[in-house]
Amino acid sequence: MNGLFPENPLEDERFARLALHLVDGVGPRLGKGLISALGSARAVFAASKAELLGIEGVGPTLVQRLIQARLGTDLAREWALLQKHEADFHTIIDPDYPQSLCPFEDSPMILYEKGMRTPLDKDSVAIVGSRGATSYGLRMTKKISQGLAECGFTIISGLARGIDACAHQAALDAGGRTIAVLGNGLSRVYPSEHHSLAEAICDHGALLAEADMGCAPQAGLFPARNRIISGMSRAVVVIEAAQKSGTLHTATHAAEQGIPVLAVPGPADSSLCAGTHNLIRQGAHLCTSAEDVVALLGEPGRAPAPLQKGLPQAPSDPQELLVWQALEQGPRQADELIRLLGFSMGKMAMITLSLETNGSIRRLPGNRFEIPD
Repeated sequence: MNGLFPENPLEDERFARLALHLVDGVGPRLGKGLISALGSARAVFAASKAELLGIEGVGPTLVQRLIQARLGTDLAREWALLQKHEADFHTIIDPDYPQSLCPFEDSPMILYEKGMRTPLDKDSVAIVGSRGATSYGLRMTKKISQGLAECGFTIISGLARGIDACAHQAALDAGGRTIAVLGNGLSRVYPSEHHSLAEAICDHGALLAEADMGCAPQAGLFPARNRIISGMSRAVVVIEAAQKSGTLHTATHAAEQGIPVLAVPGPADSSLCAGTHNLIRQGAHLCTSAEDVVALLGEPGRAPAPLQKGLPQAPSDPQELLVWQALEQGPRQADELIRLLGFSMGKMAMITLSLETNGSIRRLPGNRFEIPD
């Protein structure tokens, strides 16, 4: 545990942020908006009704909940659960908060942890895929996860049945580290048959969650946790995903975050691989082994070998060419390109990721893109 429960917790910024996170209706964006408007989480709980109502997105119901939270009942209950389950919490202002998540607008206000991450975990690769994995998918997962763990990469996944569990176990079998990001609170393990696996992960990595300690698994929490899986990774490897698989949310988050996506091909007639094949069509890197990931990222702690390139060439893909031509007039933001060309956010993310990978464009601060000189 990180410290003791303070006598006046709402006067301690870390605990005030935890209390704010526990208020029903306060998500990452609104929470950050409240803190930005008033200067701190402590100031949020000290603010008057009028001050709170003057903040965008805050109505009378939320004001009442914030006032109720000043009693500290929920905060004391959460602290008791943290102690009982030997867990800790990190806010975005803490040094132990994953720095790779900080730049994102929807980064978690609070990240709960059981186990212990180390500096080695900055070199992490996510492996995600179907819960109903085939023997082929499990074989490829074991091969890639073990290979990456043996190279020194930490494997991140979601503790779900199928590909996720196989990726965690293969990393452990290789003597490596692994991190599981849950779609529920750390007071419980879901699915329940993964209790032993979760304990092993705590010994050689960590369990992480955004949901409060006692939160039960909820459908909406699993897509949300996928942005954490991708955001903490240097690359995302997708193995067996159907056309409408929830796994594809992780790939979409990765593309929006500027993180490389790799996809493992499967049988041409397999519906379980339709999503991964589509990712490859959209510009994801083909992956058949751990060596493909290492070739893209370099070994842990090292940058990949620079590619020898001449002047950027206009792409041959028609959709990529449209983006290229729009950027010939000068740098543009992703949102501007979406409005101009009519692509969805996910599609634009895939196109720009493919163009970046090929060296045809480069990303600038503020999610802007340009054609390099």
